[in-house]
Amino acid sequence: MQRVAYFDCSSGISGDMFLGALIDCGADFEYIKKELSKLNLDFEISHQRVRKGAISATKVIIKEPRGHPLRNLKTVKEIIEKTSLPEEVKEKSLSIFTRLAEAEASVHQVDIEHVHFHEIGAVDTIVDIVGVLLGLKSLKVERIFSSPLPLGRGELETAHGKIPIPAPATMKLLEGCRVYGKEIREELVTPTGAALISSLAEGFVDFPAMHILKVGYGAGTKELPMPNVLRLVVGELEEKKEKTQPPTFIISANIDDSTPEVMGFLFERLFEVGALDVWQHPILMKKNRLATELSVLCYRDVMEKIIDCIFSETTTNGLRISEVKRSVLDRKIVEVKVLDETIKVKVSFEGKRIFT
Repeated sequence: MQRVAYFDCSSGISGDMFLGALIDCGADFEYIKKELSKLNLDFEISHQRVRKGAISATKVIIKEPRGHPLRNLKTVKEIIEKTSLPEEVKEKSLSIFTRLAEAEASVHQVDIEHVHFHEIGAVDTIVDIVGVLLGLKSLKVERIFSSPLPLGRGELETAHGKIPIPAPATMKLLEGCRVYGKEIREELVTPTGAALISSLAEGFVDFPAMHILKVGYGAGTKELPMPNVLRLVVGELEEKKEKTQPPTFIISANIDDSTPEVMGFLFERLFEVGALDVWQHPILMKKNRLATELSVLCYRDVMEKIIDCIFSETTTNGLRISEVKRSVLDRKIVEVKVLDETIKVKVSFEGKRIFT
């Protein structure tokens, strides 16, 4: 059995809703609070039960002094790196903040080092992101899934002036995620919520088959036409019978006028945009022309990038696309001692069965 967390985001998602749902599901708040104190930031964190419509939920409250300095990625990294937080929490939180900075840099067309966080650099955002990772660690969650994300509409007042909802940085962070529109003139998915769920969830799917252990609700701040809560369901997923695999596709093309140098560069580009595997083998085409059949294995969310890359980097005029089923072993890296030296070895397994 694997412990799985499923986030039902029918009202959207934000950092404080994420953290509130974890605490409501039993994450150790005292542990989270103690670890957050290592950030050496001036804030107080607490939580309370509130009602959102007919639903009782946990609301996280973070108090900090009025105003906060503009922080860039370097400053946020320094705050996190100098702590004694668990290494996996430090590593993942730094990765999430880097994605936030990359999204802002892409939207504003500036170098990532010149991006200054505004709302994102606030103390509450740092606390939300690190706190969520601590909460997941406390609950011993191994896999995370999410429902498709609802997007509101309208305009939002920010430090950059008025921007459309969803915010441009939010939309950048949601590339590859399943979303749908709602006729609500509010920001339902915040940049922090988008960064967290897109970084942590391995799929945006309908409710997976599981044995439910606990259900919790994290409260949002806004008043919406429906209860503004994020529902979290923690359960156990049977690895062999109920393992969730996203749809996988093979995209192939016959190429008869390329060189090894071009194909080598193409392989690198395809992996950069998200290909799971790329291979080629020689074929004989019409009029006995020697050629290469290119094959790319990928998930649905990167198909358009893969297709664009092949058309851009080769002279092919057409592609074949087919859905395939995969059976994939779980993998992990373990350290073993060999002749007084510690080396890392990849181990493949399914349940308790280990494959060499």
